[in-house]
Amino acid sequence: AAPRADKFVSAVAHGLEVIWTCCILQLLISVACDQHGDYEGFLLCRRCGYDVAKVQDLISIPSKSALRQRNDTVNNNNRILIQLFANPQGMYFEVITSSEAEVERSAERYITDSWFPGYTWSIAKCPRCGTHLGWAFNAVAEGAETGVMKVLSFVGLILDKVMYEDEVNNLIAMPKTYAS
Repeated sequence: AAPRADKFVSAVAHGLEVIWTCCILQLLISVACDQHGDYEGFLLCRRCGYDVAKVQDLISIPSKSALRQRNDTVNNNNRILIQLFANPQGMYFEVITSSEAEVERSAERYITDSWFPGYTWSIAKCPRCGTHLGWAFNAVAEGAETGVMKVLSFVGLILDKVMYEDEVNNLIAMPKTYAS
């Protein structure tokens, strides 16, 4: 029985070495692509992992309705504007803005209580799991500023409802046998 156990342990150890080698190779390829600018980071739905938006599509659209504004670094080089808003029900949301996002937009648009004057808003949900991810904003002709280039539409994503792709990669636990 002892020789069989030794063979089994040896086979498992070999399998783990192969997995470990593949992980290291994947990490090296990922780093190499990132250094050459070929790597695109994504924002994912925190609930189901769906690719919601590209980090490169994040834009800063400041609002006078924001209770607080701060900048943060994403993907080692992008400075992203994060704004705190409160809705009429007293709920608070930290929001980032993106020129494009893969979200399901509600057909109903509202002009009242818009955090971005001159824009209508509608609910934006994850197309996979239906989680409320934020709001889609569309410019209104009457509210358009004259002589100023205005973004026609954008999506405000709730920071707590999305996560950066790099965060997900950091959540993957390493087996204790590799940590020692």
